[in-house]
Amino acid sequence: MSDIENRLEEQLLQYTYYYGIRNSNKDKQRCYSYIESKFAKEFGLDVKFDKLSVGISKIGLCIAGNLDKADKILIAPLDTPRKSYYKQYSYYPFNEKKSDRNHMLAALINGSIGVLLTAAVCWLVYLLFKQFWLSCICAFVSFLLYLYSLRNIFNFSSSAPLALFTYIAAHRRKDEQIAYVFLDHSAQNYLSLKLFLVKYKKQCERADAVIYFNNLAHGQHLVSAYKELDKNKSQFIEACEAEGLKIEDEGVLHCFESSSKLMIMTAAERDQSNEYYVKDIRSRRDKTVDVKRLKRIGDLLIKTA
Repeated sequence: MSDIENRLEEQLLQYTYYYGIRNSNKDKQRCYSYIESKFAKEFGLDVKFDKLSVGISKIGLCIAGNLDKADKILIAPLDTPRKSYYKQYSYYPFNEKKSDRNHMLAALINGSIGVLLTAAVCWLVYLLFKQFWLSCICAFVSFLLYLYSLRNIFNFSSSAPLALFTYIAAHRRKDEQIAYVFLDHSAQNYLSLKLFLVKYKKQCERADAVIYFNNLAHGQHLVSAYKELDKNKSQFIEACEAEGLKIEDEGVLHCFESSSKLMIMTAAERDQSNEYYVKDIRSRRDKTVDVKRLKRIGDLLIKTA
């Protein structure tokens, strides 16, 4: 492995080890602070924070660079998915309905395990000590420990895009041609992405490309999905050695309705029905990364932006 690949892998490990858990607001604030120190102080880019409105709630995001001048807008999820004890869990990046079903099943299994564990501890403690309040306290503590066990630190897939952005920005310091967007609540669905594309529609339509990166650590296939194919997208897909995927069915991925410039890039496998899916992102098995492929994508964006 070359020195550059080693440095990229080092950056990936740093994100994963120190900021791999990005579930709570505290986790995310720590990661935001790190991004601000790297991109603003070290790389000389303007860094600002914003929020997207979803009813009465807000979704946070961080923008490094100048959206109004950027030719390329690169977007990555800031949050990480929680661990699931549903071992067959798979994420389908181009089939939201199937992914939603898997999310619900994973939530049901996780919830059932939590309830059964809490009930078992409560019953066992009461059986041993015949004290109702002690059994309730122990059950509550066991439930908190169970929730803590769902925090998934070994998630290279969601850390790979952050390492990729840091690698690119390190080679294009104070460069306004690329803007980097770190978007919360977007690791497992595209609602945040759609809201961002709507709020910053003018900037996104002005740019040559808007690329959403997710789950780049490993996978047999590198896939780039689009609604409309132009020369820039075609050249980028070919140079990345990716497989192009045209999203043809209306309403399959609503985010494509908000920007004609959007591409979604992810590493994936194929299931028995030849559909793309991402494995291991909600388990501790997510420990491998294709650094050469990550570097290839980064080098291409460094040269062509």
